Amino acid sequence: MNKNESYFGKTVLSEEKELKYASTYDITMDPREWMAKNGHRIICGDPRRYAYRNKELEAWIHKAFNALINEGIETLWKEFLTASEIKVVRELYENP
Repeated sequence: MNKNESYFGKTVLSEEKELKYASTYDITMDPREWMAKNGHRIICGDPRRYAYRNKELEAWIHKAFNALINEGIETLWKEFLTASEIKVVRELYENP
């Protein structure tokens, strides 16, 4: 096993990438709400693939991705966004 692999087959992120992801996600915010507002633009940091040194960040990312995968973006939008906000993010989601 090399230094970038974990025991569970995940790639351990470099410190540089982990800092990038830490600045992308607002872990002071509820993960489900953050995903409702920002999930339409997520393309990085999948917790099924990466292991994080910062365990608080890792736990938050797991909760956010689980909400997206298990509940779906539409459900999160309806819970956390107004009708006008949903219209805006739906347009961004459908026309990246």
